[in-house]
Amino acid sequence: MTETVAEEMTESSYIAMHGIILLIFIFMILAVFCVKVLVPFVRERSYIKTEINRTDGEELYYWKRELKKLYLRQIPFFGKMILKNMR
Repeated sequence: MTETVAEEMTESSYIAMHGIILLIFIFMILAVFCVKVLVPFVRERSYIKTEINRTDGEELYYWKRELKKLYLRQIPFFGKMILKNMR
């Protein structure tokens, strides 16, 4: 009977250890995603919006089109097709 309790404890420890490793892995993936995708996107969007507020006329349409392209690039599968048709 003592062997089954010991075996259960090692099995639950094994599962808990794998759960912790999985959580760390998921956190690392989210951190890389934020650094590689979200931060550059927010910076570029902020720059374009600053230019939109600064300009008017023909240049305003250019920056609005650039903002639309930026948003469309964030759609992984359809973004390239949509951008190709915009040109």
